[in-house]
Amino acid sequence: MDLPRIADCAAVAVRALDNAALLAGTPHPRRLRIGLVGVADALFLLGLGYDSEEGRAMASALGRALAEGCFDANIALARERGACNEDISGMIVRGAQRGLRDDLLGKAKDSGLRHPKLTAITSRSHLALLANVVADALDPLAGKNHPHVFVTPRGERILRSSGYALSVSSADATRDTKETAEFLGWPSQLRMRSVMQPYMDEPITYPLQVAHEPDGDQRREATLQAARYGLGAPAWGDASIAMYGVH
Repeated sequence: MDLPRIADCAAVAVRALDNAALLAGTPHPRRLRIGLVGVADALFLLGLGYDSEEGRAMASALGRALAEGCFDANIALARERGACNEDISGMIVRGAQRGLRDDLLGKAKDSGLRHPKLTAITSRSHLALLANVVADALDPLAGKNHPHVFVTPRGERILRSSGYALSVSSADATRDTKETAEFLGWPSQLRMRSVMQPYMDEPITYPLQVAHEPDGDQRREATLQAARYGLGAPAWGDASIAMYGVH
């Protein structure tokens, strides 16, 4: 995976959103956020298991590249268009904790930052669908011929898709099954989120994908694990079907 290119793409995305905010007449927007979709697809195509040390190490490197690219663009925009008026000392401390380059941290101290927060991961199911049906955010792969239901004013329409990675891969059927949300379950999703959370400016709280409603003991254990990893309180989603509202 070309991590420097990912950092560059993140920087371009920050600038594009800042441009859009200026055009909309909001010179200092507070809610610009850059995240990810399709992480599971990337790991699968690299031959890395979603719930493996190698897979999590790659995801962590991806999160760091995203944070570094956003931070770099944040500094450049502060120099060109003006820094935010908020105290950014916390951002610089978090940057150091994330292992961002010392030269970037020094530039931030000198020029400030345009945005107090930029990185966040939450559900972006419509965007994942648009990106050739990749897995949403940090979710595992949905599986073969997964149903996608579009709810419109005229009724429902169902599209079945195996998603990008399974459609283009020649991997064996056993691996296809083991890399899906139904097989992996919520503990693997929490572990994946734990390696990405340090690079995010907000807690990762969007629903975990489960094939069956968790019982009370599972909910309590998930809450404890999420707190241990620095994540938000768990919420739950249905892994058996993807729903989209279309207006």
